[in-house]
Amino acid sequence: MSKQVEVTIEGLGAQGDGIATLDGGKVYVPLTLVGETITVDLKGKQGDGLAGRLRDVVQASADRVEAQCKHFSNCGGCSLQHMEPSAYLDFKTQLVRRALDQRGLDDVQVAPAQAFPAHTRRRVKMAAWNSKSGVMLGFRQRRGDHIVNVSGCTIAAPSIEAMFEPLRALMADILPINGRATVTMTAMKAGVDLMIDAGLGLDLPLRENLAAFALEVDIARLTWKHGDNEEPVIMQRAPVVTFGDIKVALPTSVFLQASAESEEALINYVVENVGDASRVADLFSGVGTYSFPLAQKAMVDAFDVDVNMVEAARRALPTGHDAPRLTSKRRDLFREPLTAPELSSYDVVVLDPPRAGAKAQCAELAKSDVPDIVMVSCNPATFARDARTLVDGGYTLEMVRPVDQFLWSAHVELVATFYQ
Repeated sequence: MSKQVEVTIEGLGAQGDGIATLDGGKVYVPLTLVGETITVDLKGKQGDGLAGRLRDVVQASADRVEAQCKHFSNCGGCSLQHMEPSAYLDFKTQLVRRALDQRGLDDVQVAPAQAFPAHTRRRVKMAAWNSKSGVMLGFRQRRGDHIVNVSGCTIAAPSIEAMFEPLRALMADILPINGRATVTMTAMKAGVDLMIDAGLGLDLPLRENLAAFALEVDIARLTWKHGDNEEPVIMQRAPVVTFGDIKVALPTSVFLQASAESEEALINYVVENVGDASRVADLFSGVGTYSFPLAQKAMVDAFDVDVNMVEAARRALPTGHDAPRLTSKRRDLFREPLTAPELSSYDVVVLDPPRAGAKAQCAELAKSDVPDIVMVSCNPATFARDARTLVDGGYTLEMVRPVDQFLWSAHVELVATFYQ
């Protein structure tokens, strides 16, 4: 049986949970704010403290506001809708500040976090379950496996949100009772790019059902995933993104920045800070988000381990005298980073690693004589670790810019430039 206590929130953790002190230990309580007095049910161990469930707010913070989404507090997709916007953005800025301070980079400035509006998230992954009482379609409950059945989403692009009810009807038709599926949607100019993974083989009746659904709701492309196989069932219009002036046809599984608006901001920062460099290496290059814009003014060598993304970038390369000055190469930069001698021919290195960061690659960069490094990161902790390596290797880091493309979550993107 849980124990109810009254505590005061003293700070916010990296996941956005309020932190209180009880009997010399920590209590983590989601959906709370600094300075609030609350009653909480203690639920057992969590990390280095105890987990708590908010029962009542006895004294609210001046920063507390009413959440925009009716599913907030139950759905695990958002954790900070209860926070006033300026305080929320300051929290994002402080996430980066704390990560840098933990690595002794307290002299580095952190710019205010750049904000983006609601309903701009262009890719989402949802869970579906055909229960005996009907189809549940939504996101996982906070710290649980239960699916929160959502009717709308304040972060998703309108074209994605419009698919919720049609998808619920489709899942009722194709899933057996207690059958489950994962639904991934990306909002493109061509329309919604939809992938379904239901653990089922694709037979003729199912193929016909899916094609009819895609035609009825005007899906751009519908892909059926079974195991490692991804088979496009129907494509009415090719999902295409434009980087610089190059159109890239996307593979069925591909990484894109969370919103087009934040992607544009990141591209602008990278291009501006690369400046007049004549030769650039783009590491963890994906489908060419930065490679193609940079190739309009520099020679660019792009490297990524994902063969699908590398091939998508290669196919987008024009032929003839108007071709961008770009090569796209497959390379596992975790296992085989570019070495210091290999890096010596580049004026600037751009890198946008996954959440794990670029530990091995930054160790080589720290030994190199590359004049400038522009880094994009979705994880302040691994960024700070890698930044420490570069600074210890002789690079200077003056400022980091947080980019809030993961709206109302505890995640934050950032960009920074290092120079020798």
